Amino acid sequence: MRPFTTLIDSAALASLLERDDVAIFDCRFELGNPAWGESEYAREHIPGAQYLHLDRDLSARVTPQTGRHPLPDPQTFARRIAALGAGNGMQLVAYDQGNGAYAARFWWLARWIGIRNVAALDGGIGAWRAAGLPLESTVRSPRPRALTVDLAANVTVDSDVLDDLRRRPGTLLVDARGADRFAGRNETIDPVAGHVPGARNMPFAGN
Repeated sequence: MRPFTTLIDSAALASLLERDDVAIFDCRFELGNPAWGESEYAREHIPGAQYLHLDRDLSARVTPQTGRHPLPDPQTFARRIAALGAGNGMQLVAYDQGNGAYAARFWWLARWIGIRNVAALDGGIGAWRAAGLPLESTVRSPRPRALTVDLAANVTVDSDVLDDLRRRPGTLLVDARGADRFAGRNETIDPVAGHVPGARNMPFAGN
């Protein structure tokens, strides 16, 4: 099997469903309705997929010193996905409702802890449905695996470092939120509207 390291399409994923060296993760989520993704997963999901919740599994606990979705502890994250079937050398695939935001978060986290064969499903479950591919409501019992963490260095910055970097020539800070939130015209999630000074807007929905 050739590895998939960025995107995988529905037909390619369908051909891998019965392989023991492939683990699939459903990452559907809605910021305004945190129970939605898990409910949709229970209703139907790609065969063999295990569910990962943005708040519980893909983020650490929120504290007064953190943002809304702080990065999880890498060892904790690795143990969680290993318990759900992700092992050394396996192909991992994540999908969401189709916007790519939550599958991409899983992709980045997996790369962060040293996994290279990880891909997001292009078009998410919407593309899967449009292709007429099978879905199931049964939650399969995962087979726990061994997963080694090889943490990537120098891939994150904290607020203080960012505040310094953004003032330096040659630094490009990209804000991936929608244009209305970037402009501060529509903020229903964060306590303060607007964006970090100097940031440029490239909404992820355009990807």
